[in-house]
Amino acid sequence: MIEAAKAINTPPGRPTAKRPAVWTTLGGAAALIVGLLAGHFLWKSPAPQPRFLDVSFGHGTIFAARFSNDGAVLYSARWDNQPIQVFSAQKDYPTTRPVSDPSVTLLSASRSGQLAVLRGPTYLHHLEWKGTLAVMSPGGEMRDVLANVEGADWNPTSDDSREMAVYRQAAGKTFLEFPIGHVIYSTTGWISHMRVSPDGTMVGFLDHPVLNDSLGGVMTVDRNGVTKTLSTGWSAENGLAWSRNGAEIWFSGARAGTSLLVYAVDMKGRLRQVLSGPGRILLHDLSPEGRLLVTRDSVRGMLTATIAGDPVAHELSWLDASHQPYFSTDGKLVLFTEGGKGAGPKYSVCLRHTDGSGGIVRLGDGEAMSLSPDGESALSAVQGPGGALSVIPVGAGHASGGQPRVLERGNIELYGSGGAWLPDGRRILFNAYEKGKRVQVYMQPVTGGPPVAVLPTDYSAVFRAVSPDGRSVACYHGGKYRICPLDPSVFKQIPPPIEGLADGEQPLRWTPDGQSLYVCDTSTVPLRVFKLKVSTGERQLWREITPPDLSGLASQMTTVISSDGRSMVYGYSRVLSELFIVDR
Repeated sequence: MIEAAKAINTPPGRPTAKRPAVWTTLGGAAALIVGLLAGHFLWKSPAPQPRFLDVSFGHGTIFAARFSNDGAVLYSARWDNQPIQVFSAQKDYPTTRPVSDPSVTLLSASRSGQLAVLRGPTYLHHLEWKGTLAVMSPGGEMRDVLANVEGADWNPTSDDSREMAVYRQAAGKTFLEFPIGHVIYSTTGWISHMRVSPDGTMVGFLDHPVLNDSLGGVMTVDRNGVTKTLSTGWSAENGLAWSRNGAEIWFSGARAGTSLLVYAVDMKGRLRQVLSGPGRILLHDLSPEGRLLVTRDSVRGMLTATIAGDPVAHELSWLDASHQPYFSTDGKLVLFTEGGKGAGPKYSVCLRHTDGSGGIVRLGDGEAMSLSPDGESALSAVQGPGGALSVIPVGAGHASGGQPRVLERGNIELYGSGGAWLPDGRRILFNAYEKGKRVQVYMQPVTGGPPVAVLPTDYSAVFRAVSPDGRSVACYHGGKYRICPLDPSVFKQIPPPIEGLADGEQPLRWTPDGQSLYVCDTSTVPLRVFKLKVSTGERQLWREITPPDLSGLASQMTTVISSDGRSMVYGYSRVLSELFIVDR
């Protein structure tokens, strides 16, 4: 081919010049070197690909996993609709055996083989639990350490349980303690996946400024409370581990949506991607040899409607993370949030018919918060720094009729989850944060004017349980649900707890006559909804619901009842996990 090229490039009739032999030799050598270099770059061996070794073979959700000091893998899972339990996968995979009683979840493993676990845990959100922190010996004996804990990690330099780092919520804040009893960080949001550095001098964790939302950043804090933000701007983050030498923190994050990849960030904030794969890759641990312990999670947010007069349940989910449903007054439309990988970095506010007919209308960015009583406007919030609260015109034919109108924010720094349109159609309620303050409930006129706090701090509203006259709302305070007035001038003392409400139950909505509340325990299956007469505490079973497939049910069920009490939408998350060891 080279010779043919020379002949083509020689002008017709011109004799070819004869070159000295030395140049010919040098030219040949150069051509050989160029050829060798080209061959190196064009035909060099591809970079080694990560090797994934299957560890788990159950059907359900894995919540936490760690390498043990003897080379085994420990993990907590809820398999085949059974209670959560800690399992051990030995070196001769796929042998797996339970190592704890049921209703125990794993937090951390010490260098001597002791486990930090939560006993009798209650599920919260985003694979997080709350329960009694206990130490479990290699022989299975349990010793309780601390109540109402959400996370804990052993100090790698100590086997003393008092030297653990823990985080827990109290008085509307999340507190990080290291060691136990010594608070080094607090936030009005929440934190997750806390790990102590290999030298025991600091703690790395994921910081989430908005309650119940996984957006946030990666931070460290030392024993003196000095914090450092290493990376921010993640729309979702979950899972964290230190590198062996403590130079980097590895974590799972997504810049948009919820499809997690594994990244590493050093103490100067320099970021690099270290592992990707199909689906959602959640990092649980790193071994001293640099092997990763990850789950590949298939996550699906489900919405199902049962409509008055229709015996058939209708599946209303759109993409992979449909949640936060709200009925229109007539029960014919449902507003919801789509928050998965197809929804965009700010999520999507969507509308559709509850009987499943017609298409899905994407109204705009943000999280759905409520439909106006006349069904002509939707309330939405874009959360996180730079977020906004907006009214989106729905318009004729239930298609977006105009641009969102951003409401005045006053002193609001961040908008939280949850909101409601009051029955008069002129005012709204919502959660928000002022700078340096805890989340609080605000009221604001949609026609103009600043937001005003209407409930004291430490009161959280059940926004779907606004009374039919708009004068009160069901609230949670001091470990109890109460009926709270929305006029600050008449809020003189703490209202009494709602009579007849059982432990674990929460209000859902008022009946149309304003005499009773629909209530249920959203953590139980089947879901049993009762009518509770507020004045007497009298209870009556209203409906019992069981999802058609319970596999991977990894969240409390959201239950929404129409204003006439004839229709219902329930939502839940399904997480199906596979656990892998990854060699890179």
